Amino acid sequence: LHSTSRRQRQMCIRDRFFLSNTAVSEDITYTEGDFSYYMTNEGAVLVDWENSGEKLPLSTLIVPNTLGGKPVIGIGSGTFASSQSEPITDPLEIVIPEGVVFLEDGAFTDCCEASIICLPSTLETISEGSMFHVKAEITFPQGNPFYVMNKGFLVDTRSETLLYSSPCSSEEAIPPVMYLGEQCLDNWLTDKTDVVLPDSISAIGTGVFYDLPDLENVVLPAKLATLSPYSFNATGIKELAIPSTITQIPAYCFVNCAFTSISIPNGVEYIGEYAFYYNWELTEVTLSESVQFVGYNAFPEECSIITVNPATHFETLDEYQVRDPNGEWWE
Repeated sequence: LHSTSRRQRQMCIRDRFFLSNTAVSEDITYTEGDFSYYMTNEGAVLVDWENSGEKLPLSTLIVPNTLGGKPVIGIGSGTFASSQSEPITDPLEIVIPEGVVFLEDGAFTDCCEASIICLPSTLETISEGSMFHVKAEITFPQGNPFYVMNKGFLVDTRSETLLYSSPCSSEEAIPPVMYLGEQCLDNWLTDKTDVVLPDSISAIGTGVFYDLPDLENVVLPAKLATLSPYSFNATGIKELAIPSTITQIPAYCFVNCAFTSISIPNGVEYIGEYAFYYNWELTEVTLSESVQFVGYNAFPEECSIITVNPATHFETLDEYQVRDPNGEWWE
């Protein structure tokens, strides 16, 4: 579930609602008032909202529950993206109507206008990454059978996934979830230098600890099983105890951090390309006997790598280009 790509997740969301006799009509976009949408057999999917010039500021935006004579059932990627780079001084409440069943990845990303987002009881799917670069509080005025707000944390109770942390969560403890979804802790992590994750967490999604140069220490739970690409990209972490339950360190997971030392525990079998690249203070690494594969440029060029297992394979550039023709081949 957690290794599924963004596009695959979006298609699964759509398939849940759109499997019928005719295909989804995403290629045709309609406009009604300030809203653009495409039409499906089940209803309209919002893809854009235009609010500029003389129409600003608003205090409340109520998304219509019908467009083109059909019910609004989804909010598409980029619908509420803003040209602003910071939250505006006039707060905006966005009300998503009852009847909407899904939010695509990026539905509210960069929505700097919103201070409150009201979500419906009918919502069944909130994709990871729906609310990246958002500073809004989230409410469910009529409740929801699948999602709860727990002290500022948006949690999917079915999968015990943390999807978003609102500004009011900053002084609260992370709830006992199993999975940290993509970029879910942005607001909570503001100004933190040390983080201790709950023991309940078994997986960390993409970009959860991305671009945090002041973050120096993270204590990982002992039963953590899964890391993701870019989970800790560009942090200030110098040392990290990786649990022995980890079998794979994915590509780019710790790229551009501040490691001075790292211990690869016995149990890790796979280290992806560029996993620890750009950690220029990392001068020596000992790979445990369990390590079978080390991806191209997994460590800085000047890092001395000591292997215990003589069968450990170090991927060459040629091998990497064959394995991933679309990869980034940094030299």
